[in-house]
Amino acid sequence: MNSYFVLDNVLTEKDCNYLINYFNQSLSFIKKYSHNNIPVEIDTLNVLGVSNIINLPMFELLEKKFKHIFSYNKLDNLEIVRWPEKSYAKEHIDEGDKMGFFVYLNDDFGGGENELVNIHKVQPQKGRMSLFDNGKLLHKVNKVLRGKRYMLSGFYQ
Repeated sequence: MNSYFVLDNVLTEKDCNYLINYFNQSLSFIKKYSHNNIPVEIDTLNVLGVSNIINLPMFELLEKKFKHIFSYNKLDNLEIVRWPEKSYAKEHIDEGDKMGFFVYLNDDFGGGENELVNIHKVQPQKGRMSLFDNGKLLHKVNKVLRGKRYMLSGFYQ
């Protein structure tokens, strides 16, 4: 069975602002990444080992509420991602991960919806999480039409 959930207020406005500021203060550690051979680069900051980010209550929620549904083992990637205007990700399935999540850190941009193809389009809202079978469900990021889109992305094995 393929599963997906949309949860609101997973992160507070304060948490979201903190993560955006953390990203913007860590510019020397940011990597450029072209997703699925698209011409527009996105900026990523891997924060898996940063304890002041890992201890967010959101991760406790995931452990308690969803482990029996997704049967994952451990968080193997966690990053803050900045999508500039005109960036997007084509339809794809990420192999190797059992579960993925995206949390909108801002909503003052246009477009940039996460979409589980032919299932559900997640409208941007600060603190909203999309949680899904990453290795099974076809998904994409619609083009960012205006502004910069910040996300917290995580993947579990």
